[in-house]
Amino acid sequence: MYKGILFLLLIISLLAGCGKPRLNENDAQKFLNYFYNDKVPEEITDRHLLTAGRGIVPYLIDEVQKRDMPKRGYAIGALGKLGDRRALPVLIKILVALSSGDLRKALHLCMSCHCCPDV
Repeated sequence: MYKGILFLLLIISLLAGCGKPRLNENDAQKFLNYFYNDKVPEEITDRHLLTAGRGIVPYLIDEVQKRDMPKRGYAIGALGKLGDRRALPVLIKILVALSSGDLRKALHLCMSCHCCPDV
């Protein structure tokens, strides 16, 4: 769980870029189904979402707001990798909803991983 929180913090700090046109609903659903049903190693779990590109961002924004979404952490990670600013409000909302204890642990992990620039 803390890896996910850490990743969410990094995503919010790195997000940049602008949106691309939205995919049509059938294409978006196809990519989401591939994502949900793919049985691959963790490192490439988000590959279908990344292949879909920024056009899938509006659909992912809707999906990640569901706490019971399968593979939610990977979808949040894909939003960060896609770098679309439209995802920022929902990612911040998810981050704010974390308990203060979880947030403290995530920040501690972030500071100890040496992957963040000095602030």
